[in-house]
Amino acid sequence: MTPLFSIIIPIYNVEAYLRACLDSVLAQSCGDWEALMVDDASTDSSADIAAEYCCHDRRFKLISLTEKSGPSRARNAGLDVARGRYLVFIDSDDMIHRNFLSVHRDVMESGADISSSAITTSFRAFDRSMGDNIHTKVYHDPIALCLYQRRGVNPSACGKVFSSRLFSSGGLRFREGLLYEDLQIMPELMERAAGRIVFMDAPLYFYRQRQGSIIHTFNSARLDVLGVTEEIEDRYADDPVLGPAARDRRFSANFNMFLLLCGSGMADSVEADSCWAQIRRLRLSSMFNRRVRMKNRIGALVSILLSRRLISWLCRIS
Repeated sequence: MTPLFSIIIPIYNVEAYLRACLDSVLAQSCGDWEALMVDDASTDSSADIAAEYCCHDRRFKLISLTEKSGPSRARNAGLDVARGRYLVFIDSDDMIHRNFLSVHRDVMESGADISSSAITTSFRAFDRSMGDNIHTKVYHDPIALCLYQRRGVNPSACGKVFSSRLFSSGGLRFREGLLYEDLQIMPELMERAAGRIVFMDAPLYFYRQRQGSIIHTFNSARLDVLGVTEEIEDRYADDPVLGPAARDRRFSANFNMFLLLCGSGMADSVEADSCWAQIRRLRLSSMFNRRVRMKNRIGALVSILLSRRLISWLCRIS
């Protein structure tokens, strides 16, 4: 029997958190699902834990990759065998609310192609959420809001439910070997949804912040965001609405990365030179665009008032 939901869970060395993640799937008030756990060649006991869940519940399925390939490859391996009408992506150290599937099911069956709930880093807010009294909203320009990094509209594949047809049409997949794979793919998914996107304010997805997480430390892989935002700017360059949003997203990426490079002692690197060139090119566009969030407008103003050398020095001492 074909399940309503296919839940895809990439796994890599998360033995301390995996049970909590899988238990949150087991606890769902809607039981019409399959969970595709894709082990990315873990070196700890993660695969054994996943296999244990498979033995106790046939809805769990374990896919084992022979070489570590990254979360995009793991997600794609799950997509290749997913049978559900709707697709869910969960990071293996995160959790979903017990009503996550049932709430999203109701939204999807009302005609949505993407249903998005709030992501919280507060376990207290997540644990206390009842998954009811939910306010929903449909925005007329969700891609622009996503690129402007407006609260409630984020580029993460997590915390959302997707119609499987968005991926099956043309075989759309996550780009492998990319750290910012969600930011890269989300504009196209939103385009394919063609306005059938519903946003909810309920914190139904718990994102666990970990010290060792790659997104919380400087790593050369984080420079991927520069190429991704360049692609997005090129994609929407001639669009009167999305063009300014794409330019602001690229400004934001380059400004943030420039600060990270300076703080890591790489203020004079080729990468920092490139970031600063883009900051200078894009800052006026962001500063005088009323839709740009205040954080970016202040960053643009700072880059005009202070010299590059002074900003670099401030990053080093902070």
